[in-house]
Amino acid sequence: MSNKRQIELDVLRGIAILLVIICHTSPRPAGAGGFQILEKVVNFLFGGGWVGVDIFFVLSGFLVGGLLFKEVKDTGKVDILRFLIRRGFKIYPAFLFFTAVSFALPISYNPPTSMGLVCDLFYLQSYCPGIHGHSWSLSVEEHFYWLLAFLILFLVKKRSIHSIPRIVAFTSVICLIMRIITAIVIPYGWITHSSPTHLRIDSLAFGLLIAYYFHFSNSKLISVASRFKWLLLGGGILALLPPFFLTPIRNFPFIYTVGYTTNYLGAGMLLTALLVNRIPPNFFTRIMAYIGFQSYSIYLWHGSFNFFAIPFLVEAGLLPTLSSDSHFFAYLSGSILLGIFMALYIEKPFLKIRDWIIPATKVN
Repeated sequence: MSNKRQIELDVLRGIAILLVIICHTSPRPAGAGGFQILEKVVNFLFGGGWVGVDIFFVLSGFLVGGLLFKEVKDTGKVDILRFLIRRGFKIYPAFLFFTAVSFALPISYNPPTSMGLVCDLFYLQSYCPGIHGHSWSLSVEEHFYWLLAFLILFLVKKRSIHSIPRIVAFTSVICLIMRIITAIVIPYGWITHSSPTHLRIDSLAFGLLIAYYFHFSNSKLISVASRFKWLLLGGGILALLPPFFLTPIRNFPFIYTVGYTTNYLGAGMLLTALLVNRIPPNFFTRIMAYIGFQSYSIYLWHGSFNFFAIPFLVEAGLLPTLSSDSHFFAYLSGSILLGIFMALYIEKPFLKIRDWIIPATKVN
């Protein structure tokens, strides 16, 4: 994939992280002083902004799966130890630092507990509450990376890498069936219906499917994407819209069953369209791409800026007492800036260490 196309995907990541940040806004803007439009927009995005996580899932499946597929395509084998170590340097240092700070400072919504720490350290947050509620998605992704690494190793040994489409189709059907059964037999709860890995991993699997066709049937995928790019863009947006109207999620079983399927289909359509659509390089798109590039650390820290940093700055006299509208702007901008700071001074140094210990190959 060219650097240019990577920029398109970073813009999509930037949109995803902004949706998540807005979804976690508290308090929401009141629309005072001429900000009525802001109130309406934020309230609309607040209800369904969590679809940004589904976009992240599909992108992660595509990008991480693509690394392994390219290695298999170029070398005929896969080094999963190298893959997991390099992936670990990307994920663990930033998250462990974030977790350590959670015990040193009151940056979480609820006080940290020993059980929350265990869930975090073993990436079980999709099944038990971690210190920070939003870390459940990191658990789903972590489970996917490990399962994917050993799946690809097994398929390479069996010379069955081209069974990926059937495996993804099976996974998608089984996950949907399990979501429907869960919705029928258990009253809705986030930890039972929306966060478990076995109910959400199909989103990452769909990104993996797109990566498979991108690397093994590239000309066909690009041909289809080019021919139907506007249909893919429009269809992708439409598929992601229901959660913005059917809210709160607990009142609409469609959303936490079939809706998760339409979410990843929509995100996948947007991703596929962006493989052939060039986004004009301008100030706005470059900013969005940079935000997307640093989205992991922004995702980690965005809630903490709201729960801890803003009250601390106000109490210290460094910020005036904020109206709900001003609070929103401070939260949005501060979350992004704090995340970028942590990416540059925590995440990036460990990536340099990684590249020194295990240099990236041409394949990586």
